[in-house]
Amino acid sequence: MLRALSAVWVLLCLVPPAHPSTGLDLEPCRVDSKKKRDRCIQRAIGAMPLSDLVAVLEPRATDDPELTLAAVEVVRSRSKNEADASRVGLLDLEGRAHFAAGRYAESARAYAAAIQLDPGTVRLELIRPGHASRFVDLGRGNGRLERGLAAFERAGLEDDATAARRRLTALPPSGAVDGEYGTPLVGRRWFKPLPQIDVELLDGSTFSFAEHQGNVLILDFWATWCEPCVRELPRLQEIWEQERDNGLIVLAINSEEPDPLIHRFADELGLTMPIGHYTGEMKRPFLVNQLPTVVVADRGGHIRGRWDGYSTGQERDIVGFAQKLLGPDADPPPVEAGRILEGDGRLAVRWIRDTRTRVEGLTVVPAGSSTPARLMVSHTRWLVEHGARGETRDEWGSGGFAGELRVAPDATEDGYRLLGFRRGSTEFVERRMPDGDLERAEAPAPILDVLALPGGDALVATIGGLIVRTGGAWEELPNFGLTSALARADGAVHALTQVDSRAAVVRLSERLEATGSTVAGRDAWTVIPGSGVFAVAPADVVSAVAGRFFPGGQQVALATRDGQLIVVDTESAEVALRAAWPTVRHVVAGDLDGDGLDELIVADESRLAVLGRASSPE
Repeated sequence: MLRALSAVWVLLCLVPPAHPSTGLDLEPCRVDSKKKRDRCIQRAIGAMPLSDLVAVLEPRATDDPELTLAAVEVVRSRSKNEADASRVGLLDLEGRAHFAAGRYAESARAYAAAIQLDPGTVRLELIRPGHASRFVDLGRGNGRLERGLAAFERAGLEDDATAARRRLTALPPSGAVDGEYGTPLVGRRWFKPLPQIDVELLDGSTFSFAEHQGNVLILDFWATWCEPCVRELPRLQEIWEQERDNGLIVLAINSEEPDPLIHRFADELGLTMPIGHYTGEMKRPFLVNQLPTVVVADRGGHIRGRWDGYSTGQERDIVGFAQKLLGPDADPPPVEAGRILEGDGRLAVRWIRDTRTRVEGLTVVPAGSSTPARLMVSHTRWLVEHGARGETRDEWGSGGFAGELRVAPDATEDGYRLLGFRRGSTEFVERRMPDGDLERAEAPAPILDVLALPGGDALVATIGGLIVRTGGAWEELPNFGLTSALARADGAVHALTQVDSRAAVVRLSERLEATGSTVAGRDAWTVIPGSGVFAVAPADVVSAVAGRFFPGGQQVALATRDGQLIVVDTESAEVALRAAWPTVRHVVAGDLDGDGLDELIVADESRLAVLGRASSPE
């Protein structure tokens, strides 16, 4: 099938347009008689499709407005039953020509009618079965709003100009969104907290991280055989003596060597700062793999700096960093996640944290009766589970379990079932979290989406159809063509598939039998997870999710290829929030903090940000 689709695409690319712009010659139609001119135009355009005519006439609208208007009149007389998309093209031409001729009132009337039919923006069509479609502007598109605004202003139509100006102000220019628009959407960067453990000191006492919060802490992991450690320790002893009264603590943690050896070495170097013993309890929170390793924590008990290994002059960097944390400018500056273009004050950034490698997939595991909600993130080599405040609750080597993630609806207090896949691959992986074995399976066709079903089953959308995996076996559902997306909403499963070569959303019963469908006749559908709302979306939309981010309804969040994050109310189709977010890649939703509203989790290549209702408590 992929070969066939590729061949069709190649053929389409090779076929020249039926009516190139050079094929329409209206010069002979420059005559005084309107009747003769109209007949000449009619002969020139022949049976040319209206869409081609509009494209051919566009360059003439400014340079030759009168002949363009004559052509528009002839075309309109023969095209009374054309669709809105064709009529709006003629109105746009009429507006351009009148504007070029200085007839601004006529231009404004044409543009007002054109904008009412289609503002020329990049648009998203929201469809709820049984309801009328709603449209949402995603980008400025072909410039019709800008041209209409100019005509309204010249014609003195202040109300129309204000409406167009307001609409344009909320939309960035077509193409990539840069940092010149809107107001900053900022948040605090997440820093890993120190583990709440106690360290046994060389003198027999105990050092508690919790009890020393309020001080800046330098942890130096070292050994007597480590030559760079020998060079580094005296400088750390010096800064400790200099700044200890200002709240600096230096704790040198030895790597499991005998006490007599440590005492002798400390005496030789003149070390009087606290010296502790490394234990297995430190292995997981600190992950010390080479010596020396230096960790610096601020007064709030958060790890703010780390140096693994040694490089010349490193002691100077460590000392300078610690002194900065002791000073008045210790707090890190806020991080700009994006820039608000519309809906300022609706959502606020709860936390932002950098990730070790690229984010490949996200999902939220709902809270149980005694377990909090969790955010699950897949990276190239890791699966990481985060809590509501950004903390890492657990992590595992992925074992190849990377890509998009789906969580099963049958989570228990003991764990949950996690599914993973990469679009276009045939490999499907499943694991009972947190400690179950990883199971791999090979689908019969390349996978486009996966939906976990109760009881251990999974529904898999492929380029070859819709397949159920039950008990390790694959079963193909009949009468489904290429299936590209799955969603659970309104107590049923919905599948975006091909029916008689047309795109359709098919509703499935609990027994996975088709109970009805909505046919679009277009192939650019997006099924928005969890919403019962479907969208005819341009290729700009790279990720979409439904959630309750504000009281009193449901919203959908969209990430676009040109770097926008857009939240839309599904009932009114009004934009609640629009932000420029240049590298946005993924959006998911879930109630992480248990307040009854969802947080919006946004990920780009190597950063996570969690947004919540601005008035909600931190």
